[in-house]
Amino acid sequence: MKKVIISFMFLFVLTGCSNSVVDSVTSIGTKEMVCTMLDDDVSDDSSTTNTMTVNYKGDLITKIKSVSVTESDPTYFKDSIDMMNTVMTEYKKIKGITFTISSKDRLLTMLMEIDFNKLDIDALIALSNEYEEDGETATTNIDYLVDKKPSLKLFKEQELEGYTCK
Repeated sequence: MKKVIISFMFLFVLTGCSNSVVDSVTSIGTKEMVCTMLDDDVSDDSSTTNTMTVNYKGDLITKIKSVSVTESDPTYFKDSIDMMNTVMTEYKKIKGITFTISSKDRLLTMLMEIDFNKLDIDALIALSNEYEEDGETATTNIDYLVDKKPSLKLFKEQELEGYTCK
């Protein structure tokens, strides 16, 4: 279960970056790519299905919706929910980001949406640069930006390893 939470936190930091600088893109010409990955963890009898829906126009990502559903022992869920809500507190304050986490029976569901047309990129970059791991500033979450705009090509190369996309 800990692996799932850490993976989701890493996924958020990686996917949580774009900008209201992105030109306003209407739904005309916008395409959708749906990517999935299943992670079975035999060590703690859990499985996680990650689904990432990416809306884009040309090479410009307009929206990402990430859903992570974990089936596991529900005794871990309260701590997981509390931890994720604590971690996400500052990110949820940024315009263009929504995050929810809930549980029912043996399922823990985390949903994050990033609307790149509304996102305050400067606030996200500032917050991301404050996040430190092992004493080094983590900036991997902005690697797929080109001129503060999210590149689909770079996102695919850097963030969708292990996913099957259609």
